[in-house]
Amino acid sequence: MLWSLEAALKNRGAIFDDGDAAWVSHVVIDRNLITAQNEGSSEAAAGAVLKLLAV
Repeated sequence: MLWSLEAALKNRGAIFDDGDAAWVSHVVIDRNLITAQNEGSSEAAAGAVLKLLAV
């Protein structure tokens, strides 16, 4: 691969937090930023958004 998003982020000081496997649900919440690993994470990501909005 000529270019990797993970490598580019790490080179700029980001903490790259991926799940145990590509097919499992994985959501990361950092203050107001919510990220999800894949479409299998959509339910968990939606729950995180609703929880954040309820505050």
